[in-house]
Amino acid sequence: MSLLDKYVIISCDCGSYWLWAKFYPNVDRMFIPYNSPLTAHLFRDDDDFLKFCENYDDYVSKEPEIFILPGDEDAKGYKFEGLKEVIRTPHDQYAHPELLKTKWRGRALLGQGKEKIFIWSAGHFVEPPNEEKRSEMITRFNNLDGWTIFLTELAHEKDLSTEKHIVKFVDEWGSCTQHQRANGKWNPLVWNLTDVDGGVTIPIFKKLIEENVFVHNI
Repeated sequence: MSLLDKYVIISCDCGSYWLWAKFYPNVDRMFIPYNSPLTAHLFRDDDDFLKFCENYDDYVSKEPEIFILPGDEDAKGYKFEGLKEVIRTPHDQYAHPELLKTKWRGRALLGQGKEKIFIWSAGHFVEPPNEEKRSEMITRFNNLDGWTIFLTELAHEKDLSTEKHIVKFVDEWGSCTQHQRANGKWNPLVWNLTDVDGGVTIPIFKKLIEENVFVHNI
């Protein structure tokens, strides 16, 4: 049994999917026990992600509407009342709607009663926020019910950390925002699997979970 079995990892995109794979390197990804419906997905609005996290238990208890994205009858996503954008399913977009619903129900059931770990980073922002909006978003994230881990390129933001709400300064980003790392070309899909971020975020999330969450609960 893995220590991770006690937790649900929640991210704004495929980060949770790749993080689970890091914790289970010798298990075929088809057989990893993902216990959050938010696995292999993509939020296209930062406020939607925060709103979903703030009301996580309520949202995952519902069965989403499967929405076919305009312009591609095979591309699908999860649609919920109250969210501005469809939660996209890039790894499962061509799956049958009933399969998507089955995965949602099964993973929601596996995660019931488990402690939450929310992961996010400045490199995941869909839109480049101004200073006031950024501060508001990080505050909302740090106020979530559970563990939170936020990666930042701004050294002073690490002072926002508390015992269960970790804000980690990433040296590899050289104090440059995602916009700057992408040479001024804003791309919300530029994150841990690209050359821009150097593939650094998932290993950092894993280490922080091992050194903080696991140690705290042993």
